[in-house]
Amino acid sequence: NSMTELYTMMRYLQHDTLVEYDGDRNIKHRELKIYVTRLCNTLCSAAKDYYESNIEKFDFIKYSIIDNETGEDFVL
Repeated sequence: NSMTELYTMMRYLQHDTLVEYDGDRNIKHRELKIYVTRLCNTLCSAAKDYYESNIEKFDFIKYSIIDNETGEDFVL
């Protein structure tokens, strides 16, 4: 289910959490910091895996993806 997938993704991502409580143990402040680069890499990897597993759904368009860091061209 999507909540399990989200939980798994959050465990995988590098992130920091902070929770502050008041004197009665009520949450006073909650903060979640996610490292955007890791998030983007995770999303791109998931999209690539989905594409490769479902390539027949993408036969309506031909395009290429260029990796900005390596300059490598992936023709799809």
